Formats: sequence, structure tokens, C-alpha cells
Amino acid sequence: MSALTLDATYATATANSYVASVAAANEIASLIAYIPFISFNAIAWNSASDDAKAFALIFAATSIDRLPFVGSRTFQVQALEWPRIDTGRQKWDHIDGSEIIPEEITWAQVIEAAELLSAAAQTAAEQGVLAEQIGDHSVTYDRAHLQKASTNINEPTAELLRRSGLIPTGASSVHIPRG
Repeated sequence: MSALTLDATYATATANSYVASVAAANEIASLIAYIPFISFNAIAWNSASDDAKAFALIFAATSIDRLPFVGSRTFQVQALEWPRIDTGRQKWDHIDGSEIIPEEITWAQVIEAAELLSAAAQTAAEQGVLAEQIGDHSVTYDRAHLQKASTNINEPTAELLRRSGLIPTGASSVHIPRG
């Protein structure tokens, strides 16, 4: 059981995930692993703990929500980008109280989470770490590597969302303001 709580409550201010539980994400993972055009890192997903998966799912939802989705958010108070209206596709629009989150969004969240788990397993050098220091906890990163890693979602996630028409062709950039 995960110590982190996934909240997939539809259109609320507290939602942090499109996928309701790690168990539900595991079911999605077992399905998308067999879809030929989707690149899914099953090894990273299957070897992660439930806590790591929950954390990655929350982070993945946040990353995905920075994309330029079609349409507009349905409710001003909702924490996540979906549900939406005016998407141009009736099957995706929140109409008459229907609770619609496209399955591609939940799939994308699981794919992105698996990619994040895979990246977490990389060595420091693979993550762009140039230097480390134990005393006083100092780390130096390769600037070019950091810029690329922090401004794009992973290509398998972007490809799924582009193919489904949920984001424009060529979209995968995520704007992260630097402080």
C-alpha cells in the first residue's frame, strides 16, 4: 500500500492524478505494453515500489498538465487540466454532467510515470551530473542537459497525445518558470 495518496476525484481542487490508484495504473501498464506504437518502459514500471509509482504518477500528471491541450478547462476550481470543454470532439467534452477523461490521458500519465522511474534509475552521469561533493551537499549539473530534461515531456507520452489529437502536432514542450 502506498503512503502517497492518489486523488483522481473528478474535477476537484484536490485532484493530483487522472489514475485512481497504483493498482489501476498497473492494469493500464499491462494493457499499453502490448500496443505496438507506444513505447513503454515496462522494466522500470514493474521493478518500482508502489510508493515510487505513486510519486511518479503525481509528478507525471503535473508534467502532462503543462501541455497545450485542445479546448478549455471545464471548471475554474479543478486542479487538473481535464475535464475540458470545446475540444472539438464530443467524446472528450464534459457535457450534461458526464465524467469524461480520455483514456489516452490516463495512458499518457502511466507512460510518463514509467519514463520518470526509468530516469530515476539512471546514473548521476547519465542525468547530467558533472560534479558532486558530500560535505555541504553540493552538486553541479550540465546546463544543456538540465534545460532539455526540464522543458519536455518524454517522447512516448507526447507521441500518444499527438496521435490522439489531444495536443497539437509538434507539441511536447513544457514551460517551467525559473526562479
